[in-house]
Amino acid sequence: KAVASFKMVCIITSLTIGIAIYISRRLTAPLQRLVDTTHRIASGDLSPHKETSSDEIGQLGKAINHMLTVRRSYEQQIAHESKIAQQALKELSIQKYALDQHALVTITDNKGIITFVNDKFIEVSGYNRTELLGQSHQMLTADDQDESVIQGMYQTLSRGQVWHDEICNKHKSGSRYWLDSTIVPYLDDDQHPKNY
Repeated sequence: KAVASFKMVCIITSLTIGIAIYISRRLTAPLQRLVDTTHRIASGDLSPHKETSSDEIGQLGKAINHMLTVRRSYEQQIAHESKIAQQALKELSIQKYALDQHALVTITDNKGIITFVNDKFIEVSGYNRTELLGQSHQMLTADDQDESVIQGMYQTLSRGQVWHDEICNKHKSGSRYWLDSTIVPYLDDDQHPKNY
């Protein structure tokens, strides 16, 4: 009788262990697949998660697949918008090139300190780039320039408006030259000029 009872205990114990292993694997295998999916996503693989169960783990798998679909959609949208932005930059580059072939261009900060000059401006003014950058634009204004023109310019620009008139500048050699000038203020978020 003791041997039969021992056999019965062994059979029940083995059966219990077998059932526990089966249930454990049934629970841990889908979780391991989810963990593997998250590792694939982290490494850049956006292929869908393969989970067919309808329990909570299956629902989590479906949520991951939805997240991947949305992410792919966002990436496609970003790629499309990036392509449009690259095309716009290319077109602006062509327009800038055309402008630089014709016009004298300088950019100053809101205190009139020169931060950019194009080659055409260097050619006409007689100064080189290093002599101009970091200097006040006033160094170029001819001494006999009508002060009312300068005052009108400052008043117009301080209101954030485009100014247009003729200015008399002086060449590095000291000679004077007249420019038909347009100055455009670039405004900050508060609509105050941040550079010209």
